[in-house]
Amino acid sequence: MKKEDHFLLTFSISLYIYFFIYQNLKYTFIASFLTAFFSWLPDLDIKITKKIEKIRKKRKITYFLMFPIFFMIKRVLKHRGITHSIYLPIILIYLDLVTQDFLISFFLKILYFSIILHILEDSLTKSGVQLFFPLNYRLKIPIFSTKNKSHSFIIKIKSFVILITFFVLII
Repeated sequence: MKKEDHFLLTFSISLYIYFFIYQNLKYTFIASFLTAFFSWLPDLDIKITKKIEKIRKKRKITYFLMFPIFFMIKRVLKHRGITHSIYLPIILIYLDLVTQDFLISFFLKILYFSIILHILEDSLTKSGVQLFFPLNYRLKIPIFSTKNKSHSFIIKIKSFVILITFFVLII
């Protein structure tokens, strides 16, 4: 799913979540915007592996010399692997439950909801996500294709419909 699709869908869905939690429009909009902004976090695996490959090519390092490091990073940080698993959100939810500070709790909610919503959104694609990495079980509800432009347009329309219904329900 594209970055802007994640942003729109996460923003529109998180409005409902945060309004239910806080019952305050100010906190709801701030938290929803930040959650949508951080919805790219699980896709850091792509950026890290590209950066390592760029360094390897720039320094003209052979795969043989870099094999142990490169192999471990490629294996652990394969796309939709550990960054799209349920482990980090569970840790963040636990930290949120044990913290007493409102501000820390607020930011922990933003982080784990952005990751959870990203994972759920990616599970709607044909490739799905490995929810319990490294187990090979994939959670997928193949509604969308990441390469299909019309599917991206449909996601944008659905996001706007969710947004409009939120505002209608609030008013």
